[in-house]
Amino acid sequence: MFAWWSSLESVVRFNFSMQICIAIFGLMALMCTSASIMAGKRIAELTTKRETHWQKRLADTEQKAESADRQAEEARRRTAPRETTDSGPVIEGLRQYRGQELDLWMLGDQEANRFANQIISILETSGWRLSKSFAGVLSPPQYGLIISVPDPNNPPPVAKALAAAFGKQAGSVQFRP
Repeated sequence: MFAWWSSLESVVRFNFSMQICIAIFGLMALMCTSASIMAGKRIAELTTKRETHWQKRLADTEQKAESADRQAEEARRRTAPRETTDSGPVIEGLRQYRGQELDLWMLGDQEANRFANQIISILETSGWRLSKSFAGVLSPPQYGLIISVPDPNNPPPVAKALAAAFGKQAGSVQFRP
């Protein structure tokens, strides 16, 4: 074999070198194992952080989608044709003001005109006397039911009865001078 293999001192040195290598490789294995464990923990932390981030974004997106759905439903509701429903109780409630005179303005808008004709029918059936006028458009655009009264802060009972009878279907009621 090798010449150094025959000498006790040489083999002892070789054995000592091998033990040092084993110790170094053992330390390196320990360090690599520790580094691998730390990297695994860091991977878990980063994965959790990323997952949390995406869960939050998903929740935000779902919340925005729900909000958009509510807004779309509100837009559909607001733009749907208004209708008076179950006019029987309304007619009975307005009959106490039979003979009341009312100036009614109708807009040229098809939906507003259709709703106004329903209101006219109920008021006429209730015995009100109506004077009808027509306007093409109002600027700025007006929405809901607008009731002209001398004092908007203290509307008379007949104006309150109109608001109660048609306000829900109109979407909003405004008392104006």
